[in-house]
Amino acid sequence: MSAFADQWVAVDTAGWMYDAVKSYKAAQMICLKEPDGVMLAFNDVIAKVQSLVRHKVKPVLVIDGGAYPPKRNTQIERRIKDQQLS
Repeated sequence: MSAFADQWVAVDTAGWMYDAVKSYKAAQMICLKEPDGVMLAFNDVIAKVQSLVRHKVKPVLVIDGGAYPPKRNTQIERRIKDQQLS
């Protein structure tokens, strides 16, 4: 991360949230409608942001946007996997 010190860096925050929610503990709590499940996922994202800031990286949090071509296959795989679980 030191290579990005003192620079603005765009971060795929939506991807981080997806990963955090898919963690077993957060997913279980969200399915049980426990409000702490969302906070658990949110805290994971905040910890990553804090890590960037500690390393003097200036994060720009991107929540949503247009389709990101290099991530297209991952998005398709996730959709298929989610449909199979439903």
